Amino acid sequence: MSSLLLLDIQAIDVAYGQLQVLFGVDLHVYRGEIVAIIGPNGAGKSTLIKSVVGLSPAQAGKIRFLNHDITQLAAHKVPALGIGYVPQGRIVFANMTVEDNLELGAFLIQNRAAKLASVARVFDQFPRLAERRQQLAGKLSGGEQQMLAIGRALMLDPQLLILDEPSLGLAPKYVDMIFDILLQLRQQGRALLMVEQNAARALTIADRGYVLELGHNRFHDTGAALLTNPQVRKMYLGG
Repeated sequence: MSSLLLLDIQAIDVAYGQLQVLFGVDLHVYRGEIVAIIGPNGAGKSTLIKSVVGLSPAQAGKIRFLNHDITQLAAHKVPALGIGYVPQGRIVFANMTVEDNLELGAFLIQNRAAKLASVARVFDQFPRLAERRQQLAGKLSGGEQQMLAIGRALMLDPQLLILDEPSLGLAPKYVDMIFDILLQLRQQGRALLMVEQNAARALTIADRGYVLELGHNRFHDTGAALLTNPQVRKMYLGG
């Protein structure tokens, strides 16, 4: 793990209308580490990562990426900074091919050769997608669609990849594949920030983790320490 601070979230509040969801939440991510966010349903986990990518703007506090203030940055400007986002639900364009889905992820790349080089790089990372490059995305299995969603987010070669529930609803063999992919991405020097309902599995691969409860920071420690913390085990890991 590098000592370079990529993402620094300081005391942010986020609300939807009159309903406040996050209260003074802090979080940071360094280059080359996996950071997991866990907690019960309704804790504000997805809202927290959406605040980074401009989908749920903070009303107070600061969000900085590579020391640039992005607290109020519009969502469409975030990818150019080096932040990739994989939303919950394996969102793909079902009636487009795998390759066309990937090219949509390279919307900022104007040069055709550079765009094809980015597609080739993602196919190297995901051989299963390369085998299905002309297949309609809607015909892929759930696990393959999640690979495609991750691959599309990697098309601009982000320094930080943010994922919302990457294993949700997947068969066990695809859960294993997805977590293996996340570890590979970290080994390549990329930082990952993920919300994950499979809390124990997430903490197993995470360098650090944050536990949110009712919109507040409840715990922050290494993944290994949170796995063995009696309170965390009792309250969030099923004992």
